[in-house]
Amino acid sequence: MNFRVGNEVKVKSNGNTGIVEEVLLNNVGDQNCRVKFADHDDLLGYGEWELDLVPRDFHKIFRKIKNLIPVSRHCFIEDMDWVIEDASYKPPEDDLPWRRCFDALQKNIEIPREDWEIKIWSIFSEIPEDEIKEQIKQSETAS
Repeated sequence: MNFRVGNEVKVKSNGNTGIVEEVLLNNVGDQNCRVKFADHDDLLGYGEWELDLVPRDFHKIFRKIKNLIPVSRHCFIEDMDWVIEDASYKPPEDDLPWRRCFDALQKNIEIPREDWEIKIWSIFSEIPEDEIKEQIKQSETAS
């Protein structure tokens, strides 16, 4: 399992959850993660016995995305309101809310150029913002 910065993880031995702040490769090629917990930071070795990814809560993610949309983008806000409302009737394991959010993002952010647009795509995709910027740059030079 590959962890990324921003992933929410759970320590199997004690149930504590935290956010991955840094991913490091150790000398045998496994990942170590610096995890920020509520009361401290810790460097944890990678191993199936140690860390689990916490399933993403689409309700939290969608609200976080909506809060980044400028108030001048009324249609985008309305689209996200609908996605959030519709998701409220879906169980956490349903992937339809993710697809509807993806559709709303594609409709309203054709190519992310503004910082807030890149941040939204980063939150949705769990791809770091600098990687998204690099992907955009590469696709534009390839065209």
